Amino acid sequence: VLIISPYALWDQASCHSDWPSVVTLLGTSFQAPYPPCDQTAYDRWLGAVVAHYQTKVAAWQIIATPAEQAPPFAHYIGSAGSYADLAVQTANSIQAVDPDAMVMVGEISTTTPDSLIWFSDLLARPDVQTNLDLFSAKVDVTTEGEVLTSLLDKTGWIKPVWVVGDDKVFYTDW
Repeated sequence: VLIISPYALWDQASCHSDWPSVVTLLGTSFQAPYPPCDQTAYDRWLGAVVAHYQTKVAAWQIIATPAEQAPPFAHYIGSAGSYADLAVQTANSIQAVDPDAMVMVGEISTTTPDSLIWFSDLLARPDVQTNLDLFSAKVDVTTEGEVLTSLLDKTGWIKPVWVVGDDKVFYTDW
């Protein structure tokens, strides 16, 4: 799985320069985990990456844990709607180069109320359900398995999901 992190500082400076810089665990050079500004440049870059690596990559994931919104763990700062727009655009760009590519949204890494609301808004969108997969969730299967199942049921998610936690791995069979 190759994780797409769509951040170029020159791009972020072009439309988010007045937004706060964010120092994350990804390093001090990564200070702007916001949606791309120049969609044409992003699509061109993404097309080149996919063309180069498509025979070596089994699946593409768009940002590792997008619901992690607070520094220092922020991988993306934005609404579920803006992430969904980015994810669908990214899936379309990847599949324009590699029509058979599997493209996935970032994983569910926690079942806090904020994360559940964020993912509920994301996974309920028909364009997300049509164009993308949800590969995995890292949760405590014993205590959070029912919460995750409820989220997937509530949003109408029907695709299988790998769930990893407590040294156990299981595959939902929707």
